[in-house]
Amino acid sequence: MTNGFLGMVPTEVDALAAALQRHADEVEALTRTMTSSLDATSWSGDDRRAFEQQWSGELATGLRHAAESLRDAASIAAANAQQQRDASGW
Repeated sequence: MTNGFLGMVPTEVDALAAALQRHADEVEALTRTMTSSLDATSWSGDDRRAFEQQWSGELATGLRHAAESLRDAASIAAANAQQQRDASGW
């Protein structure tokens, strides 16, 4: 609580939602870039196959899930900001 204010400033929460969305986009772009970088290597052999399996199996999947979680959080924040506007006439 700051200066006796309790609640939400919808524009601030909108900015938070936009930042969450932007970072989700960045995580997805990073995942695509790393996949492309791996695909572009001339690395071959058992270690390459094992790394590719780990990358596509858990690492890239984890990053995609992180991006999805950021998008979900952005949606929730945006909905909360809209609810505040509806309730208070912002």
